[in-house]
Amino acid sequence: MTKRRAHRKSRGGCAECKRRHIKCGEEKPSCLHCIRYNIPCIYRQALTAASDVVSAEDSSPQSDPSWQSIGLDDYIDGSPGVISATTGASKDLFKMKDMALLHHWITVAGYSILNTHELDYYWHSVIPSIGFNHQYVMHSILSLSALHLVHSSPSDRGSSLLVATEHRSKALDGFTEDLRNVGPSNSSALFANAMLTFFYAFVSFSKTFDDVCANTKVRTAHILGAEWILLVRGTADVLEPVYDHVREGPLRSFLDLHNFDNLDPTDSVHTSAFSKRLVEINNIWAADEHAEVYNETLHILRRCSVWMEQFGTMQDGVEVSWGYNRFYSGPFIWLFSAPRKYFVLQQQRQPPALIIFAYYGTLLHRLNSYWWAEGCGQSIVSTVHGCLGPYWSSWIDWPKQAVGLPCPCA
Repeated sequence: MTKRRAHRKSRGGCAECKRRHIKCGEEKPSCLHCIRYNIPCIYRQALTAASDVVSAEDSSPQSDPSWQSIGLDDYIDGSPGVISATTGASKDLFKMKDMALLHHWITVAGYSILNTHELDYYWHSVIPSIGFNHQYVMHSILSLSALHLVHSSPSDRGSSLLVATEHRSKALDGFTEDLRNVGPSNSSALFANAMLTFFYAFVSFSKTFDDVCANTKVRTAHILGAEWILLVRGTADVLEPVYDHVREGPLRSFLDLHNFDNLDPTDSVHTSAFSKRLVEINNIWAADEHAEVYNETLHILRRCSVWMEQFGTMQDGVEVSWGYNRFYSGPFIWLFSAPRKYFVLQQQRQPPALIIFAYYGTLLHRLNSYWWAEGCGQSIVSTVHGCLGPYWSSWIDWPKQAVGLPCPCA
């Protein structure tokens, strides 16, 4: 009988593979499993090293009030837990560190999503109340709360990233399982989780994640939406059956787009610099076999721009009466409304599709003051510029200028 060779355990795998109890290929900077599932790949050795560097470089006290700064360094070591009211199973324990993250969300991070007085309660109150009955929603909240700490508290960056990744993974598992039984009782939860996922998608290529992926090819593919656009659009598609139920629930205002379908971007009233530039670029694909797809995509982008611009001249009282969707909804609307074929062409890196995407980057750049979108528009324009050769460079000059990148035309 042949003697079996002993299995040699590896202790160098990433945190996500360890959590899932699967073999990690230990590829650096990101293992293949994490790349495939669009999950930040974090090695604990790297976290330890990063923590040492931060401690050595910045020993000054935090300027933020102590209640806004949460230390998460020993999260993995465990802490006293709170048993889930739903099942009471050990795997569903929420620890005291999680309670600290929830406190950060309802007192700080929840207000930072929109920073709009009459709408903030959706994020710091309504959605958490849904999370108390649906654990995956709570995990999504805690994940985004931890990412806000990555942004606002650099001294806890490494440990906060790890915590955000773990909660994000648990949220995805629960969301996928709950999709098997869609109905009135879980529609608001599925929808709330989707909304949190959309913000997570933007954060994943924002300034907050600038140095997480050192592999240029992987980062380029990610910024161009190889994972996050599929995630956002795919999530929206699978939620089609819940919308009727959501319209009867506490998040019904999220589905109201008011006058969007009636906006005519070709109207002479809408003559912004952005709109004029968009009219010019359709010359690029005049003879292209996919001209119809590009024209439709461009028309929707112009409409989204007009949607955003109308809030600049709207009186406060009128804007309040519109409910949830306002200026900041423009980039989200385009992602959901642009034709599917366009995104196929964009992933093929067809020059006309990439140029349109660069202009989308300038639209997204208008939200640069929000932490979850900071740097996103600039990343898109810079990445498109890097993918296109010199022949197309003049078509990217205006987007580069619009997002603050060096440009020969400036």
